[in-house]
Amino acid sequence: VRTGNISLIGQGRGAMSGWSSDGKYGMLYSVRDDRAASTNLIKPNGSATANLDFVTFPSKCYLAPTMMYCALPQSYNTLGNPTMPDDYLKHAAYSTDLIYAIDMNQNTLTALFANASPTIDATHLELRGNELYFVNRYDGKVYSLSL
Repeated sequence: VRTGNISLIGQGRGAMSGWSSDGKYGMLYSVRDDRAASTNLIKPNGSATANLDFVTFPSKCYLAPTMMYCALPQSYNTLGNPTMPDDYLKHAAYSTDLIYAIDMNQNTLTALFANASPTIDATHLELRGNELYFVNRYDGKVYSLSL
């Protein structure tokens, strides 16, 4: 802000980013011209540090210094393949999510919520103490998950 300079840190169709609570890394979601989506961990300068084995939006994750808590879509409620991220952002597509904890030091994935009921489409994840809070897009209500 002081210098008035801006820098490109991500590109692609529907590029979105989110940042860890300490600002040391981020998550970049983007879609290529062939409509293949990817999610990468990035440094503050935008360079990729890891290609993740899953695809999700940064708004579906909470990024802590060494842990990530993410809602990973398992399916969508649309006929055919939705156009992402447009259909999701326009509320034309809703996902059915499972929630995982990803330990970045151990490179492990642990299921926190793997139930079929209730159906959740989690967004705006926040960690406070031992509680993970999120908004369920299906009903607009805030839920918590004890860790």
